[in-house]
This record gives sequence, structure tokens and C-alpha cells, in this order.
Amino acid sequence: MSTLVISGRPWAAGLVWRQRSHRASEARMARRFHCPFLVHSGARTGFAGPDGEAGEVSLAAALAHHIGAADWIALLADDGDGRVALLRQVEGAFPGDGDEIHPGREEALAALDRLRRPGVPVFATPALAVDGAMALDAGELSVTTTMELAAAARARARPWKTAAAASLAAACVAGWLMAGDVFEERQEAALPPPPAEVEVAIAGAMLIETCDRALKSRPVDVPGWHTDEISCAASLQDPGILGEWPAFRSRPALVVRWSLEAGHDVEIARRLMEEHVTRSWQLSSVIGRTAWSVTELDPVLVRWTGGGRPTFLALRKDVDRMAGPWATAITFQRPPSQPWTVTLTGPSPLRRAHDALAPIAGLEITRVVSTGRAEWRIDARMLTPHRLLEEVFEALATPLAPPGTGEQDA
Repeated sequence: MSTLVISGRPWAAGLVWRQRSHRASEARMARRFHCPFLVHSGARTGFAGPDGEAGEVSLAAALAHHIGAADWIALLADDGDGRVALLRQVEGAFPGDGDEIHPGREEALAALDRLRRPGVPVFATPALAVDGAMALDAGELSVTTTMELAAAARARARPWKTAAAASLAAACVAGWLMAGDVFEERQEAALPPPPAEVEVAIAGAMLIETCDRALKSRPVDVPGWHTDEISCAASLQDPGILGEWPAFRSRPALVVRWSLEAGHDVEIARRLMEEHVTRSWQLSSVIGRTAWSVTELDPVLVRWTGGGRPTFLALRKDVDRMAGPWATAITFQRPPSQPWTVTLTGPSPLRRAHDALAPIAGLEITRVVSTGRAEWRIDARMLTPHRLLEEVFEALATPLAPPGTGEQDA
């Protein structure tokens, strides 16, 4: 759980939601999840960690009351640090992952892309500029005491401990209480544990290195075809490619796009391209006068173990000093509710970009693009660690099986 300040007011977000139950069960789950505070919303109970406090208002509960619909998704940005709360209800209830906090707009929109469904309304704070979303002002949310976090009830005492030295009759009673307590502990052990999470980040300039290595083993020049774009993304979100093979989502990938040059026979050129792309690419499409291919890159997402994160001024100084001799242009920007971004442009070969940027601590390379003018554009941002379910992180670290093998196609 974390506290986000939205429209000038603190809100509790990132709660763990479970089916509403009786007080004894709530006490066990609170102890199990190490979440001493809770709030009720409909048929669900949200559990908040020790960083919460009694009286703090649940953003999810306030939104559920304000929106009133059974199904919805909402994105709200923190006023200061760029974090985004993504909340959703499904059939009138918050699912286990229905109350999440993302480190920035990019990650929140990637999650929204996975969750969005036809007919389900999306609400968002205007600063996020979410396509198709209805404007939502957290300042208009009404608050009642039922939306406030309260301390979870304590599990009942264990009277058999104090009865151990009593008379034989009292000892029998204590034995029965002990048996009941063991049963309660077994019930608690049967509860599903909270999903394990890990803190992750993009490993510096690793995307440039793996992109360069992949291009050396996959020549992109094809007679009669013009190379429109070569791009390497740390997290692939291309809807056209994901429509062909959804398992590529959020994986690092090399994508090349071509268009047929004038004066070439389409049928002959198509067969030539099909022969080329089937040699070393995982997935390709050749339709008429256009073609694209994609292949997975080596993982660039790593566990973040903490440590110092440079200030923007320190990062800018390092970028100017280290990348200045290579880059022909360097641009710094800070979009609303997002971390600082850096865009660098410089000449080939790509290895020169890697050598210039690899020593810079606190910089994540998110995309590498060539537009065929013998130069590269590097999209980067300040180090932005974020949390992932451990099983998702492990899945992204496992290479995909080739499409059509029956593995990982969904």
C-alpha cells in the first residue's frame, strides 16, 4: 500500500482485495498479509499494509461509490512524483489486482492496454491524456467514514496457555481450546499467500548491446526492398504484432519494417522477402508491398537491488559529458506525471552509442531506432524501478517458443 496525493488530498491505494468475511477470518488474513488496516467496499475487503493509518481514505472505495457502475477502469496520477494508480471493478467487485500503483504513465498505459475491454468505461485524470477516457477529478469524490481505513480486529486470544496449570477439568477445557486453535491455524495456512512481487528496472544500455548483436546475425538488406525502420524496444507494445502473437507483449524485441521499391514485380519480390525472413526471424508478415519481421532479444529487465538514484542535474551532467562526443543532438523532456526522458541522435555504428551511454548510471534505454539515414535515435529515461509479480518477471526472462509449436501462443 502507498499514499498518493491526488487533487491535493492523500489517498490510500495499492490495497489487497479479498472476499468479505467475518471478523475472525479478517483478523487471520490481516495477520497473514501483514496488513493491519482494512476497509470494506461492497462484497470485498481491502487490506492495507503497516504504512497505512486509521482514517486514511481508500481511493478504490471512493471511486466505487462515485462511479456506481459494475465494470470500470480508472487511472489517477499523483500530483508530484508521477506515480499512477490504476483501479478497476469487474462485475461490481475489485479483483485481487484491481488496485495497483505504477511508477509512471508509460507503465500504467501498458497495463491499461492489457486490461481494456469493449464496453468497459475508462476514467482518467486529464493530465494523463488517455485516449478515449472520460475526465475524472478526484477533487469531486465524496468521502464518508465507511471509506476510511480501520484497524483490523485482532485474532482471538489463546486461553489454553493460561489454563495449562489449572485443575484436570480446566486442563480438558484448555485441550479443547487448543484443538480449536490448531484448526484455526490450519485454516490460516490454507489461505492463499499474497502474490510475490519483485522490484525491476531496465539494465542501463543493455538494450543497445543486445540490439546490435541481433542485427549482426540477421542482415536486413533485401534486394528490391527499402528498409523503412529498424527498432529495438525494451517492452514491445505494438498492437499489430501482438494481434499476431500476444506472447510477445512486454518482451524486448527487434522489429524491422520494409516497403517494396518502385519497378519491382510484386510476386517475385514477395517470394524473395518470404525466403529471407523465414531464415532467422521468429515472426513475419509479407503482404503486398509491405513486410515486417520481429524476433525476441535477450532479456533487459533485471531485479533492482536498490542503491542511489542520481538527481536529474547529476544525470544531465553525465549524459552531456559521456554522450556529447558521439551525439549530434540531445534533448531532455519531462512529460506531465512522468520521469525525465532523454532523446539522443548520433551516427552509426550502433556500438558507438553503447560505448557512450553504458557508463552512465541511472539511465534506462527504452528504445533504439534507425530510420535508414545512417544514424540512430536512442530513447531513454531516468532510472524508474517498478514492481512486477515475480511469476511475470520469471516468464519474461524465459525465451518464447517459436509460434505454432503450441507453447506460449496465447
